[in-house]
Amino acid sequence: MSQGEKLTSIPEAVQYHQYCTASGLKSLGVSGAEGKVFVLQYPEGYQEPQNGEEHNSENEVPAKKGKRSRGGASEASSPTPKKQRAASFSLEAPLAKQVRADACNERLWQECLTLGKGRQAFLDRVQELFTCVCCQELAYLPVTTPCSHNLCQGCLKRSFKAEVFCCPTCRKDLGKDYELKVNTTLSGVLQALFPGYENGR
Repeated sequence: MSQGEKLTSIPEAVQYHQYCTASGLKSLGVSGAEGKVFVLQYPEGYQEPQNGEEHNSENEVPAKKGKRSRGGASEASSPTPKKQRAASFSLEAPLAKQVRADACNERLWQECLTLGKGRQAFLDRVQELFTCVCCQELAYLPVTTPCSHNLCQGCLKRSFKAEVFCCPTCRKDLGKDYELKVNTTLSGVLQALFPGYENGR
């Protein structure tokens, strides 16, 4: 049907126009349709899926939208139990003393110790937090910078040799005369937690 062509019969108008209001029919060019009831004509197979949905929806309660399932009245009346905080992992006494002595990394150690998911999770977190950003391995002979980042002494020496005098992690200027002093406390703790990690370096 072209744009300028007017419809003459009402069923033809209904076929092309879904909403059969008086103004809709008037816009289609059908006259004398006021007060009459029209039946919509749908393409073949259009109403079958809709009818199937209606039958299913009569038997089932409509599901509420949301990511989590919501309980009915029986679940709502019962009080929800409070989450129990998991016990934090505790180190052996001599190792705990060394960790407390490492004042430069106190915040990082607190983060590791309050993890509370056992020894393996603790070790994984320690390895993640004390990884050198240059070589992507656990910091060997770690140097703790004024900006509280831990790097291998060898990696930092190579950086300084290339005349890059800033922290590789945050780019804070360390200065040309920065002393690459090994954090012996941290080094001792890492060697106790990961025996033999320094081999092959």
